[in-house]
Amino acid sequence: MKTVLSIALAITLSVLLTSCDSDSDGSSGGRGDFPNVSYAKVSSGAEGFLVECYNANGNVYTGGKQVCTWNCAYHDSRTPRFVQLTFDEALVCEQTGVDATTGLATETCTREMALVDRKYSPCVLK
Repeated sequence: MKTVLSIALAITLSVLLTSCDSDSDGSSGGRGDFPNVSYAKVSSGAEGFLVECYNANGNVYTGGKQVCTWNCAYHDSRTPRFVQLTFDEALVCEQTGVDATTGLATETCTREMALVDRKYSPCVLK
């Protein structure tokens, strides 16, 4: 009888362990799986550009400035933390070549939404 119970317990334990979700894409957040901070600049027509903040807990757009917050996520760290990114209109320049006369780099600059501030603190779990 002890052998039968031991085998039944081992099988039950195996089933329970294999049924656990081993997917760690950061979507559930229930076991400590936290998302990676990710965002993309998207066009919004006449208003210019906005930023799409994926898996963010907060996204506020006021007067040209946009603030996205993640209560507990990975960003430039191996430890999850509270992340607040601020985007605002800024001058963004790209190198377009080198001036043949002076040898200095030439740039083309445009005003667009850019990451202007980052704030980090310990996770805010509710």
